[in-house]
Amino acid sequence: MLCTFILGNLILKNIFARPRPCDIDAAVNLLISRPHGHSFPSGHSINSMVAAVALFLNNKKIGIPAVIIATLIGFSRLYLFVHFPTDVLGGFAIAILVAIGVDWAFRQFQIRKSNKA
Repeated sequence: MLCTFILGNLILKNIFARPRPCDIDAAVNLLISRPHGHSFPSGHSINSMVAAVALFLNNKKIGIPAVIIATLIGFSRLYLFVHFPTDVLGGFAIAILVAIGVDWAFRQFQIRKSNKA
């Protein structure tokens, strides 16, 4: 999650600086407080999905419900009119790639550590 926070919230949001849908059409009454910051990628989507995929890669029984919950979190960001579909989908894609990459790196570290013993 630290990797996706740094990549998504600190780097990509500032590179793309995309306004939120609620900033473009301020006439829409929001069900939540107006969020601050840029829109792409969705921080809620990226962080929930990276955790869900990490769980899935290590335990399918827990991971499947986690992926469903993460998907619903992404949908909530659209429903609440604080993100565009591409913000959520981009967040999911980044999360999946980061989770797989970190899982692979961790497994490589474990293999090397066990070979030294």
